[in-house]
Amino acid sequence: MDHIELSHARNKMISNFSSGMRQRLKLGLAFYAETDALFLDEPTTNLDKKSIEWYQKHREQVMGTTLLLIASNQEHEYPATAHKIDILDFKKGY
Repeated sequence: MDHIELSHARNKMISNFSSGMRQRLKLGLAFYAETDALFLDEPTTNLDKKSIEWYQKHREQVMGTTLLLIASNQEHEYPATAHKIDILDFKKGY
């Protein structure tokens, strides 16, 4: 709970979490999972500025050890060094 900055809600039921707290919990579970790859879809949805900074810090920590795929239109959700793929480039007749 400390790593995902939710220690203040330690005794709170998840069903009573705000949408931002739930998103941070899901991201925390993803970042602290022992996995070779993570797929994140619009990871900062419902996060406030402080939580977005938390996300960016943890995103940087897993880079280099975990394949990180991020689906987003928000530039702050992926690192500046990201290899970007525009799916519209693969749409026929576009």
